[in-house]
Amino acid sequence: MIAGGGCSRVVIQAVSESLSVKQSIFASLAQELRPEAILASNTSSISITQIAASTIPKGVSAASEAAIATAGRVVGALFQLDHVD
Repeated sequence: MIAGGGCSRVVIQAVSESLSVKQSIFASLAQELRPEAILASNTSSISITQIAASTIPKGVSAASEAAIATAGRVVGALFQLDHVD
């Protein structure tokens, strides 16, 4: 998904407001990037918790330390440009 992005420390996602699209992207990012990379979403209306849950590998308990560490690196980073006259 990210050519040469394996060394990234922070990735900011800015795609359409679709939970399924964001979940797919974050699941891929969680697998491709190093474990300490921060995964930020520019969402304005979707729960960061729902997005973060997609980073937990299938079969791993959401209560496990690994799942908490993985989901805990997902943050919201909304920036918006207002029109200035």
